[in-house]
Amino acid sequence: MRFFYSFLGVLVFGWLIFLYREGWAQEETAYRLATSHEGGTSYPVGVALATLMKAEVLPSEGFGLSVTALGGSFEALDLLSEDEFQFVIVRSLDAYHAREGKGLFSEEAPLESLRSVTSLWPSVLQFVVSSSYAKTGTVRDMEDLKGALMAMGDMHSGRLEVNRFFLGRMGIDMEKDYRLSYGGYEGDIEDFLAGRVVGMGLGGGVPTAGILSLFSQGGERVTLLTMGSQDRKRFVEEGFVWRPYRIEAGTYPHQAKPVETVAQYNILGVREDVSAYVVYRFVKAIYENISVLEKIYPIFSRLNLRRGLEGLSVPLHEGALRYYRERGVAVPQDIVENPL
Repeated sequence: MRFFYSFLGVLVFGWLIFLYREGWAQEETAYRLATSHEGGTSYPVGVALATLMKAEVLPSEGFGLSVTALGGSFEALDLLSEDEFQFVIVRSLDAYHAREGKGLFSEEAPLESLRSVTSLWPSVLQFVVSSSYAKTGTVRDMEDLKGALMAMGDMHSGRLEVNRFFLGRMGIDMEKDYRLSYGGYEGDIEDFLAGRVVGMGLGGGVPTAGILSLFSQGGERVTLLTMGSQDRKRFVEEGFVWRPYRIEAGTYPHQAKPVETVAQYNILGVREDVSAYVVYRFVKAIYENISVLEKIYPIFSRLNLRRGLEGLSVPLHEGALRYYRERGVAVPQDIVENPL
């Protein structure tokens, strides 16, 4: 039944995105939102937010959002730094690295103008391998795949950086220990099903469309690896953006048992120079219309004012801070840029 509703959600969003491209949500607006590729979760989330702003903010305020799918976090944050986009949906770890000039962004100037608006949904770390390579069914099976062709993400992508970050803490150097395929999100899925790659690292909202596709077409040839308690505990303690996460049995076809893993939040980020009033109106529209967003895309069912501050890795924008304080939310001092 869970799989049926997931499939139904895909159909609904296909219809919504078609209308968006045909002009239903394409009026010229003042602010642009960048997301990653269309095959993931962030683009349909962006379409939902842009559609909400068109209905709730644009008529009275004269400004709203348009959304564009890009190649990944690096491109999105790079264009945000150049003011080509004012808002962005990215993983919390990527936002932190961009602001600090670390990881994928170590050769770039720190993006000190990046601020956060809200957490949106957990991006769940998921590793799949061909079942013939799943000796233990845990992520430790990744250690035995040295020399194999693996799909871990496009070059300069946030997905590649997250997988490098995680596997590196297991003692795996992806570039040295694996042969990496850079086939793109959809291409990686095709290559896995054709047997050209034997393992993949994916992140996204659960259920993740790519993994649904793998299980639907590959069936028992696909194994979703679980994470042992010690690995999970150590990783959460070492990486401040991470939280434990359980993928319940039956989330995917042929998934008989729950899978333990970790997740980080995807966040809505914004440039510091966007006016406080604009950001205030956008975040107010989100939290006063969660039931509407949830009907459009069920992933919004996890969002509430308390969770909206979980996993944020960069300071809040002053407009968002104003809204949370008005609602009586206790805002952690580590995400307030200039605490009173």
